Amino acid sequence: MSSKKLGPYTLSGLIVGPILGSGIVIIPPIVYDILKDYSIFAWVIMMVIGGVFAYFASKLCVKFPGDSGLTEVVGHSFGKSYKDLNAYYLLIALAMGPLVVIMVAGEYLSVLFSNYAFGAEFYSAILMLIGGVILSRNISSVGKISMIISSVISTILVVGGLFTILFCRKECLFTQTAINTIDIGYSFLIMFWSIIGWEILGNYSLEVENPEKTIPKAALLSVIAMSVVYLIVSGALQVLDVGKLGLINPISGLSLILYPLFGNYSSIILSITITGLCLCSFLMLIGGASRLVYAQAKADVFPKIFKYRSNTNAPLSAISLMVFTNFLTLFAVSLDLISLTQIIAAVNAFLIMNIIMAAVASIKVFENNVEKGFAVFLSASFLLMFLFSSKIVIMIILAMFFGTVVCTLKKQCFDK
Repeated sequence: MSSKKLGPYTLSGLIVGPILGSGIVIIPPIVYDILKDYSIFAWVIMMVIGGVFAYFASKLCVKFPGDSGLTEVVGHSFGKSYKDLNAYYLLIALAMGPLVVIMVAGEYLSVLFSNYAFGAEFYSAILMLIGGVILSRNISSVGKISMIISSVISTILVVGGLFTILFCRKECLFTQTAINTIDIGYSFLIMFWSIIGWEILGNYSLEVENPEKTIPKAALLSVIAMSVVYLIVSGALQVLDVGKLGLINPISGLSLILYPLFGNYSSIILSITITGLCLCSFLMLIGGASRLVYAQAKADVFPKIFKYRSNTNAPLSAISLMVFTNFLTLFAVSLDLISLTQIIAAVNAFLIMNIIMAAVASIKVFENNVEKGFAVFLSASFLLMFLFSSKIVIMIILAMFFGTVVCTLKKQCFDK
């Protein structure tokens, strides 16, 4: 295998850490607060959806390799205008989304180093600069770094969660509570953050050794690893008997499940863990987005300056652009011009629409009825999540979509 290309394990490492990312810390406690003991069933369903999504994405990556990722299938099925629209949806989301991930790490570091007068924004900026430097290296090095971080952190979370389940669980493991459709819909919208990343997989397809074998194998390994981590962590949160822990001051809900095994070191371990995972997410998201920018520049949609690649084959000018846009978002957050909650709402909606378009486009591409069924299933699942998004963001997304439809129809009429 070429040392400069990704193999199944380095590709899996590039996937697992980023998709776990900040989501493994933020989402399980939120979902448990909403759904209580029904949350484990929601997680099982979401992991099934994630598995289908991974299968779907890996198939399309092999069928339509390229720096453009899943936008390739949209272009193949519906034409260049819709491919560009799909690319804009993804790039708008990734101009802000990685900042949310890195801010989570920044918050943890600011608490961990609370004796110093630096806020979360300072640590977030430092991490983004570190991420930019790592991304300037060849993709194999990035994959190895991510694989090491992902493996260590996943092991810590799984061992800590299993210890809690075995020795600190409640007597009554399930209690019925009242939940409604709004609670369920909102929970799944939140849980969508736990499978963000598969839509970026295709942007790395040209940098994978033997894609036909490597991508499906890496996807399978990643799905198994992520499902195990999410189900154990969410299960541990659900069955934990907090009374057995005594009086503690947790840095977050997730540190509760690490406390039985790691004691007073749990907050420190969690802070380091989260920083590593969030950095992995930043690397994958910015790396994938920069390759899409590079592809759009090659297609003369974006300025030629973004076609530059370094001697390590990294799309350096495109990486710089995406890091810069996230720095602008950080600046806006620091001035209270926009909140992280508003950013998450917007990012989720744009990403979901990006995936819906790719799923619908793939129905025309897949010949196997099972694969077509998966595409229909994903389209319906993500559409339901999309309906629970911010109304303002939905209106912006639909305005962009119908604007593209109108422009395309006008062009077709003019050409005739």
